[in-house]
Amino acid sequence: MLIALAVVSLGGLALSVYTTRVMNCAGDTCDLVMTTPYARVFGFPNAIIAAVYYAALVAFAALSLAGVRLPLWPALAAAGLSLVMSAYLAWALFAKLRRF
Repeated sequence: MLIALAVVSLGGLALSVYTTRVMNCAGDTCDLVMTTPYARVFGFPNAIIAAVYYAALVAFAALSLAGVRLPLWPALAAAGLSLVMSAYLAWALFAKLRRF
């Protein structure tokens, strides 16, 4: 399970870093999505927050695989929060912005 967490988290980290690099994209949908209020939380772009989140999950998985005993509840709480945030952003994309 920890290896899967590390692999998925590395993928999320790569995608988040890539998204921060293309924030000044051109095109109707990209510009619309990246410039809405939904693209930022607490003044920071979602992609930067996601990069920090995934980096923390990679570190958690790496430390756990190295034998460091860490409580599981912070990772589970973070996963639950990311699920709620993803659902909210998907709702905003489809319902508010009408982009499919």
